[in-house]
Amino acid sequence: MDISKIKWSSKDYNLKELVTKFQDSFPLYIKITEGFLGKQEVDSISSSTVLRIHCLYSQERAIAKTKSGRILSVPTKSTTLRFFPVGDQQTSTAGNKMVLQKPASGTMSKPLPVVPPPAKPQTLDGILSKRKLPVVVRPAKLVIFKVTNNPRAEEHRVDHLTISLTYHQEFTLGHSITNEGSLIARCPVLLPMYMKQIKLVIAEGCEDGNEEKWKTLLSQHTNMISKLGDMEQFVFQDITLLDRKDIQQHGNLYSDVEPLYLDLTQQKYDIPVSLDEYCSQLPVSSAVSYDLPPLPIKKPAIEVPKLPDHPEKIPKKLTNVNDIPEDLHTLDTEGLCDCLTLLNMEKYTDNFRKEQIDGHLLFDLEKDMMRICLGMNELHISKLLRFRSGWRPTV
Repeated sequence: MDISKIKWSSKDYNLKELVTKFQDSFPLYIKITEGFLGKQEVDSISSSTVLRIHCLYSQERAIAKTKSGRILSVPTKSTTLRFFPVGDQQTSTAGNKMVLQKPASGTMSKPLPVVPPPAKPQTLDGILSKRKLPVVVRPAKLVIFKVTNNPRAEEHRVDHLTISLTYHQEFTLGHSITNEGSLIARCPVLLPMYMKQIKLVIAEGCEDGNEEKWKTLLSQHTNMISKLGDMEQFVFQDITLLDRKDIQQHGNLYSDVEPLYLDLTQQKYDIPVSLDEYCSQLPVSSAVSYDLPPLPIKKPAIEVPKLPDHPEKIPKKLTNVNDIPEDLHTLDTEGLCDCLTLLNMEKYTDNFRKEQIDGHLLFDLEKDMMRICLGMNELHISKLLRFRSGWRPTV
């Protein structure tokens, strides 16, 4: 399919108009005439981008507040994180006594056996289907997050979340298309409805008016998307951070708030859960008490002098192949451009600077993106891919 041969509508539409007027006609092709510059590059789209819009994608998300008051938006069907519900049983502790429950009839001569917490953590969707909001949950593993692609962003720990409400976020789901009609990337593109500044035109057919040719092109593209588009496996798993001021500005309409995307890591807890929290998960019911062995005394942690959060770094220019770090993720844009110069590929440095490609984004680039967006030829694409995989020129 040659995109340059498409006839586009004379009228511009926004995303809401696209969905309202043309949803029944999906899939269809659109061209962005006015792009969206988000808070992050990952949440931006350029003008002149051509997309094949497949469908309207709706997702239920939960508003989750951390102990520090930060507001997260979490997909309820996410499998990235799993949780234990907290405080939903009728079990309590008093000092070093555990108060349990027993059936109304009969007596109990021996203490009840200790029942461990649920063996398997649950998805958020599973927890919410059985409980009324608000719900407090504990991640099965300690969660640490920071804002994506922000080297100065602070890390935050999450050991409990309060789920206060759920809402639905709508996106248009599609694929970016090259001028020749191939996919720029296999991963689908989401256009959230909060991108209200976007303007677009809609494909109306071939410029020459040949309807049979247009239907054939659409059919060919449908087959290509089916084979290469990663549609069946696609699930939007991103957990995002919402700004409280933005929420108030949009009248608590969470679906209209532009979020910040996060990098998440998970690790095992350093210490067991508290006795109160442990007992809150015991599936028991009527009162029987018995003594527990004393709790272990926690030794005070050794305080390690804290380094400055953002030590100033003097960028080092890479002038020799031996200066290139083993982990390319650590490179900033200028460091990566130094590497291109050492690879005799300095003619691409302006494009890399323009697109702010650093060591992290380097590993997200696919061949089509290198060729179309960065203007690289096949030899240099192959050379950069080998360089990314660990090859270095012999000097």
